[in-house]
Amino acid sequence: DVFSVQDQKKCQSLTLEGTTTAMSDASGRFLVALETSVTCLKPIPFERQVKELLLQVRTNDALDLINATFGPEDPERQVELGRFHAMAGWALFRDLQFLKAFQHFMYSTHFSVEHVLLFWRRYLPDDWKPPEMRNPVDGAPEPCDISDFVRARLQEKQPSEAGDAVVSANVGLANAAAATFLLKQREALLSQERMSEPGKGAVQPALQRAIDTLLLKLLLETDEDDLRLTEVLERGVRCRVEDCEGFLRQRGRLDMLARLWKAHGHYDLVLNEWSSLLSEKRKDVRLSTTQIISEMVEVLRSCHGASGAALLRQFIPQILRSPEPAAVLPVFTGNRGREALPLQPDEVLQLLEGHPPLLLAFLEDLVEKKEAEPRHCAQLGSAYVAKVEEELALPAAKGMTPTRTKLLRFIEDAEGLNSELLPRLEALQLHEERVVLCSRENKHYEALQILSIDLNDLSRAEIYCRLLMAREAQRIQEKFSVFSADLPGWARGVVFGPKKSGAPENQQDAASAAAGEPSARTRPLMLFLRILLDAHKWATERPEEYKKVSAEYREAILALLMGYAGHTDLPPNEVLGILPANWTLEGVADYLSKCARICLHQQRASMLEENLSSMAYLKTFSAWTKERMRKVNITVDRCCPVCNKRFVDKDNVGKAFVAYPNETCVHFTCKEHPSICPKTGKNFSDNLSVYCQALGADAATEEL
Repeated sequence: DVFSVQDQKKCQSLTLEGTTTAMSDASGRFLVALETSVTCLKPIPFERQVKELLLQVRTNDALDLINATFGPEDPERQVELGRFHAMAGWALFRDLQFLKAFQHFMYSTHFSVEHVLLFWRRYLPDDWKPPEMRNPVDGAPEPCDISDFVRARLQEKQPSEAGDAVVSANVGLANAAAATFLLKQREALLSQERMSEPGKGAVQPALQRAIDTLLLKLLLETDEDDLRLTEVLERGVRCRVEDCEGFLRQRGRLDMLARLWKAHGHYDLVLNEWSSLLSEKRKDVRLSTTQIISEMVEVLRSCHGASGAALLRQFIPQILRSPEPAAVLPVFTGNRGREALPLQPDEVLQLLEGHPPLLLAFLEDLVEKKEAEPRHCAQLGSAYVAKVEEELALPAAKGMTPTRTKLLRFIEDAEGLNSELLPRLEALQLHEERVVLCSRENKHYEALQILSIDLNDLSRAEIYCRLLMAREAQRIQEKFSVFSADLPGWARGVVFGPKKSGAPENQQDAASAAAGEPSARTRPLMLFLRILLDAHKWATERPEEYKKVSAEYREAILALLMGYAGHTDLPPNEVLGILPANWTLEGVADYLSKCARICLHQQRASMLEENLSSMAYLKTFSAWTKERMRKVNITVDRCCPVCNKRFVDKDNVGKAFVAYPNETCVHFTCKEHPSICPKTGKNFSDNLSVYCQALGADAATEEL
């Protein structure tokens, strides 16, 4: 019996005929003497044991033998494991267990991927030559076509089952396992290339080309969908188009041929192929019309330069004639990165002519990117109005539709618009849009008239006046819309708007008053008053044209006058001149009384300010005069306390000096600070009379 040294278990039994007389060790061999013979027992080498186990496809037993022979810290363990994975992979490959075989290949350091590629030689490039195999792995079969290899192995193992169906099934398994292996091998090679230094350790281009060529063909044959193949193409391939073109055409995969062209930047060939597939509508193509159009759009988005412009002019019309013309929009509106659109906006508009939704979307994109010129803004405004007209024609359409909201915001912000849209807006009764456009054109009378008469919204009209006054006074930098629901407190009306809690009805804040001469400003409150007076007059003669009666307009006029009595936009003398002659004095008595009080208050305040100013001036001038009357005597022997030099030299010429209130004098060049005495360090900056501040502290200090 032979026992294992590792676990002391019996692992082998030998039977010898006769009686054992002696046993002896002889240089690694074991001699057993019998009565009639002598038997020599020689241990089998480790390599031979592993090889014989793998020939029997006992990979687990072979691995256990390696683990038992080489401990975790043994430096030869990794070398032996690398050899083991290579030999085990080929043993499983011969046994047609392809998936397990390629898993062992991935862990082997003694494996050459070129040896595997040779089993699919007919899928490789015609000019590819494998390198010479150095130190071939024991047990590696001779390369041949994978179909012939599978058939030969099946005939050896099960001759009765080596039919075409079984061979085809095993070949399919081999192709699938090889595709998965090559995907991982390709990623490993690319990672190695990225991590290596330039010019050092680079992967052979021929090997990369061969792997990509075989991988593309295997993925086409094994995968039911094209997810993995599409992902490989999007990341970039090293194979050439001519390596796969014949294979793809033979199997009718013109869609993949087009994607391969795209991966190599042959956009013209790609688009021509997609265009023919779209026009012919072939049934043998896997992609639908929608997918073909999507592929064409993706290619067109990648086009740039003069050649890209020519391709856009050639193929965009075909997509526009297809059932899905809207698919071209990402070509012109999507983010193209650093590459600019090959076509000018006007040329794009010509291509999209006849497709209003596409024109509208493209113009919106131009405006959003701030690339639109004034004519494009005008065109977008016309397109918005046309779409609003279509929406208003619908039975249930009323109020602010989504397109009207876009149009209103566009008119407020866009540049290049003019009053050409006004007639169309008036015909469609788009009053809010008319107000904004009139405001842009400084037609404030028309804007207020629309707000007051057509919209019958006196509160918005007052808000419009307050915003305009604040803008003319340059009190605000931010733009506010008159139709905004979230206006600041100073912009809300004090007459027609909701009453403010805790504030009188006639309260006026800083936004109500505008700076400058009345003749140099718009005076929106005066425009508002004239509009209300005209409405009061004509509401009696043509009541069907107005939404209020004459009495309501009269009340609005009086409320406006009371709320803004004494305002610079509404001088009482001008207001009295435009009021109707038939209004009684009793009706406007409250307004006149309030104006009188405000004017009297302003006059008295002005007089007080004038008197106070005169008194301050006189006191300031008196203090200034006293300071100027002060004198400093410089004698011949007087010296500067800083430099100890005399103020008057031997030539009797005096030097410039500075005199401080404590009668300390220093040369002008010796002073360090005009208000601090260099001798005592006292600061005289606060020693000025309060009246001298009116003349300026700097001027008074210089005189001192």
